[in-house]
Amino acid sequence: MPVKIAALDFCMVSQILSRTARSEATFSFAKINKLDSELLVFNVMSKKLCLMVNLSTRSLVFSCFPPSPWKKAVYVLFLLMNFAGTTKADSEAPPRDYVKASADGRFELVMLPTYRYARKDPNLRKRYRQSGLYRKGVSNRPLWTIDWYAWQIYPASDGHHLIRMGPWPSSAQDLAVAFYRDGKLLRQFKINQLVKDPESLPHSVSHFMWSKTIDFNDAKRQLRLTTLLDEKYLFDAEGRLLEGRLIPPYHPKSLADGFLYKGDARGLIGLGAAALPEIMETIRTGIGRRQETAFLALCANGKASLLQVAALSRDTKSEVRMMAAAALLEISAPEGKPILLRLLQDKDSHVRIAAIAGLAQIHEVVAGSAAVLAARIILRSGTDSEKQELLFALNRFRVPALVPDVLPLLEIRPTNAYSDLFQRTNYWLESTTFQNFEPLNSGSDARQKMARAWSNWWGASKHRTSDEWYAQAVERDISFLSGESSQLAADHLAQLTGRSFYSGDNAPQAASLYRKWWKNNIGRRPGQILIDSIALTQKTASFSSSEALMHLVLQCDERDVPDLVALYQIYPAKNGWDREYVEMALRRITNVDSFGLSFTAAKRTQDVIQAWKRFAA
Repeated sequence: MPVKIAALDFCMVSQILSRTARSEATFSFAKINKLDSELLVFNVMSKKLCLMVNLSTRSLVFSCFPPSPWKKAVYVLFLLMNFAGTTKADSEAPPRDYVKASADGRFELVMLPTYRYARKDPNLRKRYRQSGLYRKGVSNRPLWTIDWYAWQIYPASDGHHLIRMGPWPSSAQDLAVAFYRDGKLLRQFKINQLVKDPESLPHSVSHFMWSKTIDFNDAKRQLRLTTLLDEKYLFDAEGRLLEGRLIPPYHPKSLADGFLYKGDARGLIGLGAAALPEIMETIRTGIGRRQETAFLALCANGKASLLQVAALSRDTKSEVRMMAAAALLEISAPEGKPILLRLLQDKDSHVRIAAIAGLAQIHEVVAGSAAVLAARIILRSGTDSEKQELLFALNRFRVPALVPDVLPLLEIRPTNAYSDLFQRTNYWLESTTFQNFEPLNSGSDARQKMARAWSNWWGASKHRTSDEWYAQAVERDISFLSGESSQLAADHLAQLTGRSFYSGDNAPQAASLYRKWWKNNIGRRPGQILIDSIALTQKTASFSSSEALMHLVLQCDERDVPDLVALYQIYPAKNGWDREYVEMALRRITNVDSFGLSFTAAKRTQDVIQAWKRFAA
């Protein structure tokens, strides 16, 4: 079951991690949401679209990290809660016109999808006007017709029977196989009728596979299926089960068990303490949607769950201990600090990284802290994948103390599949220091140039404060506006300041406007500068501020909450994508509204706003 949690963190990093060129880094949250047919888009808790990853997803993790012997589900959950990784569009190809002949070649089953975006074959459509079964080479009039589309079909040589396989599934409720006679449905079976535990199947970002083998014996008119979990079935052409045993309907053992099965975290939360035993048991032993639902319910209890989280942090399974650290990050309670400090000593590096992120959430990752020391050990002696994982974990937290430890990663030569460590290191440095040294080209020497630029900058700036780094970034890019990298400089300035004075042919004028603007903003916090600039652009509609909004999420802190609330209320409800960024900044700082409650009823929205105001007070 999908989850909407830490959505904008994920959104931001989705546009960050493909950062091989500046043009690729403009993959904004609004664009992601508009691509819901191409990328996995989750809408469970808030009924609002946001890019996310299923708890049982493999592809996200395996694109960034090596396979792990322990369950992948919790690994991805922690990634969701703290940081994000790259995702790949994994939608089905557009439907297309095609013909499938029967085994004896006497009949043709013609598929002519009616979808607007289908790939149509003009020659085929000249001959056939409707999907259905035709006698090959005899007539263009169908023996019988169908009004659906499928990628995988088996027309029988008797001219009557047809077997249809279901689509690339995203839910256990999706069709697995259906049986037809003369175009009329006889019987059909869903995936959860054939697979006992669909959540344990290998998942991609938005779909999963369930079948191992599919064999249609045309002579016997029989279909033999084997699932990836080795369940075996034999059907005749009319869908009668000859071998195997269908999975019986699920009957919940209790109310809490029913909510866990349906993935209804809100219902589980409503049961209160009565559901805690089943929540704990599911987190320890479950996988997929059930475990994910239990985790959400545990986090929703906030500080009241600390005793349960402490128990989970001592579990023998490393994935459960990781979930405990992830829960403490989501709960964001200083009272969880002792647990996180203990998890810093865990034998599993993934658990240690989870604990570092949890401590960062409660502002315990500062120079000289135990979390910084633990992070330094990973950065200096960990594997490439562990270093990437740590950078992910700290992606939304600015930790200037780690800059000198991260800089050497730019010098690492790629030796395996994790060669994008350089790009992720570069982005972490950008988001932490506000600097940008991305070259115009991406040639073989681009990495060396960037590494040298970072090294030179650090040598001259390591004694400055982070506010001085911000000022330095603005001034440096103003001077670059008249150079060959003027467009990159202008993009960076728009991200940093929330203002855009550059139009491609007015470099001197833009530089003058930026200098004048900067004189009026020297000494102000980066988050406050962005809030004011975004508020101004919202009122005047002067330019699209999506890049500045992305930076807003990382640059604001507790002092900015009152102004963030005011900015949130400036946006009209219809401008949902921009509001999402502001809300994410507020949720990151305050941990109020982890489950997207502000997208429900108006009264609930006001309740959340009041909670933010109470936090600020």
